[in-house]
Amino acid sequence: MALGRPMTSSKNLELDSSVQL
Repeated sequence: MALGRPMTSSKNLELDSSVQL
């Protein structure tokens, strides 16, 4: 997972959001 890096895939965005939270 790339933290702090916006991904074009919505799934990746959701995963990153969960990690940030």
